[in-house]
Amino acid sequence: MKRVLAVLVAVMLCVACAVPAFAAETEFTPSVTNKPAPEIVPVTDPNGDPAIGVICSDDGQIIDYVYEGCLIITPVSEAETSTEIPDASRTVLLDVYAKLKSGEMTIPYEKHNAKLNSSEMVIRDLFDATFVCQEHPEMLEPEGVTLTLVFDLGVAADADVYAMTYKESEWNPIVSCENNGDGTVTCVFEKLCPVEFSVEVADEPPVQTGDVGNTSLWGLVAVIALVAIIALTVIYRIDAKKRGA
Repeated sequence: MKRVLAVLVAVMLCVACAVPAFAAETEFTPSVTNKPAPEIVPVTDPNGDPAIGVICSDDGQIIDYVYEGCLIITPVSEAETSTEIPDASRTVLLDVYAKLKSGEMTIPYEKHNAKLNSSEMVIRDLFDATFVCQEHPEMLEPEGVTLTLVFDLGVAADADVYAMTYKESEWNPIVSCENNGDGTVTCVFEKLCPVEFSVEVADEPPVQTGDVGNTSLWGLVAVIALVAIIALTVIYRIDAKKRGA
C-alpha cells in the first residue's frame, strides 16, 4: 500500500514540476512552430491565368505578375527540413525565431506606432518569403517598386493586423497591411525576407494561442492528475474498509 501511494505521489510531483516548464513554453504565443505557411490567395492576370503576386511601380502601374513556383513561403516550423529555402534565409529565420522566443529580440511596435503596446501584441505567423525566379528581386530594387500579396490568415473581420519584415538586422513595417474583412489581408512589400504578422492579444482566436504541442501536454497533465486523484481516492477507501474490518 505504501509503495503504491509513494508511486502516485511521485507522479503528482512530476506533474507539478512539469507545469511551470510547459507554461514557460507558452510565453511565445500563438504557436508558430507548428503552423504551416499562410496560404497566398491568387489573383488573375490579363490572360485569365492565376498569379500569386503583383509587382507595381511607384505610380501604381503593373510591372509583372509573380506565378506559383517563383516565390516560396517557408514557415519557421519547416525551416530546418525545407529543401527549397536558401541556406542563408534559413539561418536568419531560425536565428530570429530563437531570439524572439528567448526574449533577446522584441518587435519594436511602439517605434513605428505609438499607440501599440508590445505587451498586448501576439506574433501569430513567422515565415520567410524568398523569390526563386531571379528576375523578380531585380524588379524590386528600384525605389518605390512594390510586391502585393494577399494572405489567408483567418483573422477576424475587425482585427488590426500588423506586418513587419526583418531586413539588415532590423524590424520595419511593410508599406501597408489591410484586413479585407474575410480572413485575408492584402500586404504590400518593398523587400522579401523574414516576415511576421501580429495582432493584439484580444484579437487572437483562443484556438490558435500557445503551442499545439503544449496544448496536448496540458491535456496529458490533466488526464494524469485526474487518474492519480481517482486512484488515491479508491486506495484510501479500500484501506479504510480493511481497517474497519
